[in-house]
Amino acid sequence: MSTNSALFTSCCKHYDPDLLIKEILDVESLPTSNKEIEDIVSYNWKIDTKYYTADIKLCTTKKRTVGTAEFAESVQAAVIYFNASQAESFDLAKAWLPYLEEISPAIQLLVCRNIPQSQATHRHNVQKWCLDNDFELVELEPEVRQDEDDDFQETTGIKRIIQALHAHMWPDMVLKENHHTVSPYMRKLMEEESLSKKEQESEDPSKGDNSSLKTDRMKDGSLESDKCEKETNGQLEEKAHLTAGKSATVDPDKEKAATHSTKEENKLLGDLLPDDDVALMQALCSEEEEAESFEQLFSKFRLMKEKAESLPQEKKKKYAEKVTLAFWKGIGGDEDEIGILSDLSDSEMP
Repeated sequence: MSTNSALFTSCCKHYDPDLLIKEILDVESLPTSNKEIEDIVSYNWKIDTKYYTADIKLCTTKKRTVGTAEFAESVQAAVIYFNASQAESFDLAKAWLPYLEEISPAIQLLVCRNIPQSQATHRHNVQKWCLDNDFELVELEPEVRQDEDDDFQETTGIKRIIQALHAHMWPDMVLKENHHTVSPYMRKLMEEESLSKKEQESEDPSKGDNSSLKTDRMKDGSLESDKCEKETNGQLEEKAHLTAGKSATVDPDKEKAATHSTKEENKLLGDLLPDDDVALMQALCSEEEEAESFEQLFSKFRLMKEKAESLPQEKKKKYAEKVTLAFWKGIGGDEDEIGILSDLSDSEMP
């Protein structure tokens, strides 16, 4: 059985986290639970999508804990329920942050029944906290119903929780052999992540040091960011060479500061547009049955929009460029050709 897990908890004494598990498993009564460690029990769940299968553990706890170092390392997702009408419940949810910062689960969901539209200030505060701390707010029973005629409806409720868990690249996933349903880019990305994990485990057989967890996941999720950094560094070197005739000397301190600033900016943009999102965009354009990927992608657009709105104007443009570049690659375009498109005048555009 896989050691990968999703941890569910509730910050409301009137809501049991087992209720979320029951809906995910789609059963009237839960099977017998397995005791993982003290205060944490689990239920087995087999994910079966058109891309892969994975066996994971849906774990619940009623205490604020991530257990032992070994268990903490297995946590890939954290789902926290709170009562949106009680300030105390929201405070209890926020108190989980120091625990989660130590393990950095790839998926972080803050769940509630709903936040009434009449409580605009409270809704804004909750959404801002989620945005600042890499959480997604999920309402189980949204007050505002979506238009049934809308072609791109936002996924909500328990379906959104399941969708988020499905969209994650679980370390022990087994890819399906149908090459028509898994894009080459997605397959390569999954294989690289699996290889990276195996290499890390061979270098550190103890697997007990939580301090390495953030570094590991940053390595797994920074392929696009690293590529951008290399290209940017090359551009800086070329620019310095071309301008050598105008200036006898190049100030090394200024060049070093510019390179550092560019790296920090690329890292920020890479964090805002994680590799999972890039892979999803590109897989979207290379599969035969696109419904699931479209649903996943457009469910993320709201978060992308919120992230973009929080950036300064210049960084907002660069963030939009990363999204555009991901789509361009997804439809088979060459990265070198994107510059040609951007140089066309309005009169030349179709």
